[in-house]
Amino acid sequence: MNRNTPLEELPEIMTPQDIADHMELDRYTVYELMKIPLHLGGIPNFPLGNGKRPHKRTLKRDYIAWIERKNNVERGAMYA
Repeated sequence: MNRNTPLEELPEIMTPQDIADHMELDRYTVYELMKIPLHLGGIPNFPLGNGKRPHKRTLKRDYIAWIERKNNVERGAMYA
């Protein structure tokens, strides 16, 4: 998986590594983006598991919506 992978081919439930591969970022960067509150632009995610450090996951539809919001914000900034 990489930046050229069509969105419809992404898994329905994405790991931070899936997102990192698709965005061509380091997995650590994705985890940092997941820590940011949603209203400040963080990647939507949910915990999976109930241990001390549950795994983070993102629904594909939330990831796509996040990308679209980011693109709209960037386009708006170009014309401001």
